[in-house]
Amino acid sequence: MVAAIQFLYPGFLYALSALSIPIIIHLFNFRKYKTVYFSNVAFIKDVKKETKAKSQLKNLLILLFRLLTITALVMAFAQPYIPTNNSMKQNKKEKVSIYIDNSFSMDVEGKNGKLLEVSNSKAIEIADAYQPSTRFLLTTNSFSPKHQHFINKEQLIEYIPEIQSSPSVIPLSTIIERQKDFTQKNGDARTNTYLISDFQKISSNISMLNNDSLTDTYLIPIQAETQGNLYIDTCWFESFNRKYGQQELLNVRIRNNSDEDYSNISAKLFLNDSLKSVGSFNISPSNYTDLKLSYTNSSKGIIAGYIEITDYPITYDNKMFISYQIDDQIDILEIFEKESNKYISSLFKNDPYFKLESVKVDNIDYGKLKNKNAVILSQVSSLSSGLINELLEFVNQGGILLISPEKNLDISSYNQLLNLAGFSNYGPIDSIPVNISKLSYESEIYNSAFEKQTERPKLPLIAMHYSKIESSGSIDIPIIQTEKNQTILSYANKGKGKIFTSSIGFNDNYGTFHKHPLFIPTIINIVLSGSNNNNLYSIITNDEMKIPVSFTSEDKIFHLHSKDNKVDIVADYKAEDNVISVFAERDIKNAGNYYISTKNETKQSISLNYNRLESKMKLLSLDELEENIANRSLENFNILKNPGSNITQQINIHKNGIQIWKWFLIAALVFIALEIFALKILK
Repeated sequence: MVAAIQFLYPGFLYALSALSIPIIIHLFNFRKYKTVYFSNVAFIKDVKKETKAKSQLKNLLILLFRLLTITALVMAFAQPYIPTNNSMKQNKKEKVSIYIDNSFSMDVEGKNGKLLEVSNSKAIEIADAYQPSTRFLLTTNSFSPKHQHFINKEQLIEYIPEIQSSPSVIPLSTIIERQKDFTQKNGDARTNTYLISDFQKISSNISMLNNDSLTDTYLIPIQAETQGNLYIDTCWFESFNRKYGQQELLNVRIRNNSDEDYSNISAKLFLNDSLKSVGSFNISPSNYTDLKLSYTNSSKGIIAGYIEITDYPITYDNKMFISYQIDDQIDILEIFEKESNKYISSLFKNDPYFKLESVKVDNIDYGKLKNKNAVILSQVSSLSSGLINELLEFVNQGGILLISPEKNLDISSYNQLLNLAGFSNYGPIDSIPVNISKLSYESEIYNSAFEKQTERPKLPLIAMHYSKIESSGSIDIPIIQTEKNQTILSYANKGKGKIFTSSIGFNDNYGTFHKHPLFIPTIINIVLSGSNNNNLYSIITNDEMKIPVSFTSEDKIFHLHSKDNKVDIVADYKAEDNVISVFAERDIKNAGNYYISTKNETKQSISLNYNRLESKMKLLSLDELEENIANRSLENFNILKNPGSNITQQINIHKNGIQIWKWFLIAALVFIALEIFALKILK
């Protein structure tokens, strides 16, 4: 149904009364005949004969052209327009909110250049459609402080070119809610909101949006012609623990989000500024591959580097930064009651990487606990409340606790510790011999302990063991079980550390486990499980990042800095949690390896990578945008479907409908030309 023509200035239509003037002139424009005397009638032959009918036709045409000229001029001054279904409602004091998506996906080249640069140009075109008195709110993924208030048109045009790419990916619903909070807190004036984005599916959660009667929202899709991308998704080590001189196998997952087949693509691993490993891979369209990079840990301390591939035009996800730490030595404290366990002592005495200290339970220096990596509670009959509290604090701060019970155990004191940790309790001794039959091969203890799994391995005999009483709240996970599903060894994370509970002591009374080859990787991997508690990498986000750190009483100021110190931030330190906190997106703009240092030493490293949420490059098409808007019945949402054309003109159409006054002005000029033609030619 065609909309009726409306007028911006309908008062001008009264000027149509001027149409009577040429009509009156026409009616009273009678021809006066003049007498001409001829000396010779032969001259009459040269007089051009004009019929009465032809003369009347010319006069009527002239009258018609004059009437049409006046009508067209009056219509032009009245400024007619055809209103659209979604014409904006006019405001005396307009508020305009503009969101520019500056996530990394907007760095892709489009038909008219980088999408972010095109978006900035479109934002300026939006500003040009409004009066200088309009108040503007500019929003980006960075949530910059300078974008937290209304600005005028001049400031907006100044701020827009300063917008840079951001690693943050913010859901569309969060953006709109944030804009709504700002635009509506100072009154109920109607707001026109513009969202300029490539509308990635991962963040364009239109299903979470609701209609707002005070806001007209306009979506402006700015999208790339090609959407393929090859990127590093994640990485992980084959084994859980890092050790000096150990052969490492780093798994790198690479995804191909394109229709292209890639062959013999190179991937490189750099650690501490040295090339450590090179691999190549083939990958089919819309698939992923896991590449294994092998190398040997040839140094101790902080190991920091990155994995790198080459891909274009999206490059932010071609690198993945990683870091970890190899301790100079693993400090172990064995706590015993009568005598040190000889099997534990012999396990560590010939390896300089492990430093074992054995002390009697009544001679513990609790002040030294925080300097230990692991504590082995070896056949202590009873635990005091003071020892329980110290052990739990040690674990909460990142330590490893292994509990091996004594034959004559004060079960209640041990269960007090286990209850506080959320573990299954010790029950009475079960003296029926049983074989170990199940190992948790996926656990960090046995994940890398065996080259291959055999169907019927020869496992130790358990002569007797403490039974385990599980409750609905027990959090410990079995690692070793018998053929009757009785738990021999279990573990759980507690705070920043781990607790391992054994149902047997490591001596002949309990069977053959302590003499079996399984004993060696079990105890060593338990001790090592706390040496690499820090994440291999983290993701830069807008949220507060809390980083666990070790500290001494002299440590009061922590710096988070890059290797070249071009980035150096004094981080907030929270002593009660033993963490430093930093807002990575606010304080750190670039992915890379960073270091946490005090005045005297570098404590640890942290690797920050850009979010991979947009690496898949899955965009909502125009049809999908329209369908999502229709499904949510978002009546105040519209799509400017031709972002390649001038946005100012499109907004004016949405504000005032389709302007047709120019056509009437052109028509007036045409009618004047036709009148001149009639007067000059039709003589």
